[in-house]
Amino acid sequence: MMDDKDLQSISVTVCGRAYPLRVESGEVEMIHIVAKEINEKVREFQLKYKDRDLQDFLVMTLLTYAVENHKSDSANSSDEILKNQLVHLNETLSEALA
Repeated sequence: MMDDKDLQSISVTVCGRAYPLRVESGEVEMIHIVAKEINEKVREFQLKYKDRDLQDFLVMTLLTYAVENHKSDSANSSDEILKNQLVHLNETLSEALA
């Protein structure tokens, strides 16, 4: 856990509402970028689906990011499995050639 003195207080605005946060200094820019992306995605949904309320747009945005995150996690898991198989194959070949 980070010590409070290592955290920076910031405020991000999502859908017109400000949220105070305490974050690591190295994450400030990333958090502002992500908040901007969320606002842009919500705006895209607002333009596409005029008869919905803000909560619907936020949920659609959340689901979009959750699916992207899940796909990324699955790809990383597959990469790790492949890496382990290649390491094993390399070890087997090294033993056979020794």
